[in-house]
Amino acid sequence: MEIILNDLLRDIKFLDIDENAKIDSEKNFIIFGSNGLGKTTIYRNLKNKYPYFDYLDYEETKDLFKKNKSKIEISLGINKLEDLLAQKEKIAKDLSIQTFLKKKNITSKRRAKDISVELEKKYAEKEISKIELEEKEFKEIQKIDRYLEYVLPNFKSIQKINDISSELEVVDKNYLRQALLLLDKNMDNDASICPVCGSHVVNLKQLVHQRIEQLSQIRNECLNRFVEKYGSQLSNESISDEFLMIMDAVKNITEENLVNYFVVDGNVDTIKRINETLVKKDEISKEYNECLRKQTELFYSLIQQKDMYTDYLQDNFNATVDFDKTKKVVEIKLERNVDTYSTGEINLILFITKLFSFLGSEKELLIIDDPISSYDLVNQYHIVHHLCRIISNKGKHVIVFTHNPDVINVVNSQNQSGYSYFFFDKVNNTVIMNPLSKDMKSTGNVLAIDNLIKDTTFEANKYLSLTLKRNDKDPKDTLSSVLHYDNGFVTLGDEANDFKGCSNKFFVDYIEFNTYLKDLNTNDFEALCRAKVITLLSIRVWIEYKLATLSAVPLEDTYFKKVDKFFKNNQNVLKGYPNLKRDLLINKKVMLNQNCHVNSQVYPFYYALSVKTDDILKEIKEIKHAFEKNV
Repeated sequence: MEIILNDLLRDIKFLDIDENAKIDSEKNFIIFGSNGLGKTTIYRNLKNKYPYFDYLDYEETKDLFKKNKSKIEISLGINKLEDLLAQKEKIAKDLSIQTFLKKKNITSKRRAKDISVELEKKYAEKEISKIELEEKEFKEIQKIDRYLEYVLPNFKSIQKINDISSELEVVDKNYLRQALLLLDKNMDNDASICPVCGSHVVNLKQLVHQRIEQLSQIRNECLNRFVEKYGSQLSNESISDEFLMIMDAVKNITEENLVNYFVVDGNVDTIKRINETLVKKDEISKEYNECLRKQTELFYSLIQQKDMYTDYLQDNFNATVDFDKTKKVVEIKLERNVDTYSTGEINLILFITKLFSFLGSEKELLIIDDPISSYDLVNQYHIVHHLCRIISNKGKHVIVFTHNPDVINVVNSQNQSGYSYFFFDKVNNTVIMNPLSKDMKSTGNVLAIDNLIKDTTFEANKYLSLTLKRNDKDPKDTLSSVLHYDNGFVTLGDEANDFKGCSNKFFVDYIEFNTYLKDLNTNDFEALCRAKVITLLSIRVWIEYKLATLSAVPLEDTYFKKVDKFFKNNQNVLKGYPNLKRDLLINKKVMLNQNCHVNSQVYPFYYALSVKTDDILKEIKEIKHAFEKNV
């Protein structure tokens, strides 16, 4: 399956990626690029959108184990499961109906029943459910808040009064009884036609009598209970008004919400907190179940590779391994306390665990984020060996994102045809992804400066080759003079052999006439690497050239001594260059040849590979601006 990265990252505003950048889930890729280019963002978005692939990163491996003296318990999400379980228990306590009712001295089901049958049911449920109490209903309950202890046990009776009233279609409660009596007086005993609405009802008069009697009985009982409870607090005139107000409010209230209101003391913030906690509960339950699923999946995928996995741990850590099918945990017993092992050793165990689980799973693609960044050279080879071994299994593929050039070099030294290599860079604010040349894979080290200078007919390649041949520490070496600017332009003569005609003017002109802009504007990996290295060499020589031209005294020796001498002896000159500061030139990290002797270019070269094109252009612009004279 082909995945277009531009589509994957369409909603990521801060990352603009080239429309041609894509990966293939049925191929093996190693994608190299510096930090800040979006590799981790791509990794995370792949993880979110394609959960059926397998993923490996160090954040995830932290949740892969639990330390216990001389034993490691391997189980995906083992720590997370414990944390989620603790959260579930806390939420259960927070949502406990009994916790809320205890504040009201309601500590038993029987006590809850004394108040309301509905409250008894709620008590039995143990956990409070979502409270859907709209503002209108909430305000109706607020009206009768002071009478809740009366309304709760009498709710159904009050509701019955309202139901009967509705059934008899008498709207005005003050004339309900009179209306019913009037109907009774004007109807024959055998009447079946209602004189009010004309509807046909068998034994209508008898039905009216029954309703009048029932209404009167229920109303009197409810009113008596109300008077019994509040008669001493209310005047005779207000008792009737308050009772009618309660009846009217109950029309717009559900018994469930009345009970909920009572439980939370009518506190809006508490209702909000309960509903938010219920949402969180669902989220945590889903996460917990997903962790259990992954835990089971990991455990049984490791069982599929049990022999090889166990052998590896025994051979490399002298460990014994036990598979606990009940707990879904792999126990690795080490020969000494876990805390005495280095972080790198523990990470290696976890990394290898994840690789073996992938081999034992049904998943076809493993995507890895920076696999060897924290390991020494020996363990780098261990991991890369397994990366090469994985893809030898039919139907298994690997995509690796890395900022470490050694990943490509070490992989290529073990399997030159297993992986395709790509690089990320940032050009004109757009992240580009392009393949490394197939020709570069023919050597052990793909990412090496030697690979850029095979064809010395290119003028730039001749200068790159010169950086490897020169020796700054040898006073007889004339090649180094081309890589500096002391008191003038230098051109190598016959004694320089293949480098005859090379001059430091090449580097000065490269910056002065903006040649670097054209060379850096390419998607070809080799050409871009070559341009980066030449640009980084050139900017240093150009700075030395600019300092020498401005200085009132000769500048010699190393770059740093030249800078110090310039700022010490040219205060009058500096007045015309307000942006030219010593720290600006000393702190710049775009200088490749910092007094390095022959054959020591690998790390400066790695720097050139890793630094983003846009960052180089930005720093050159800043340095050039510093040398602009204030008019």
